[in-house]
Amino acid sequence: MRIAIDARKLTHAESGLGNHTLNLVRGLLSADPDLELLLVRNGRRNRVPLDLPRAEEVHVPFPLDSPLTPLILAPFLRRQRFDVFHSPY
Repeated sequence: MRIAIDARKLTHAESGLGNHTLNLVRGLLSADPDLELLLVRNGRRNRVPLDLPRAEEVHVPFPLDSPLTPLILAPFLRRQRFDVFHSPY
């Protein structure tokens, strides 16, 4: 199974949603050795990668908290391969 997770709030250690998302990702990967993750991150590709096993990162180029996010995130995600999408917010 491949799960896409909206990890755009995973920006720094002080982020509450970022910590939640990172702990969720680590827990899922340790619970299922066959699981693959697609982490949807905000910003440029030159951001420091998370370097997690079986986790691929894709970067979206539009603002994080824009009210138009649902309209522009959906077409972007249609180009990706995954079975389930989870957004923590």
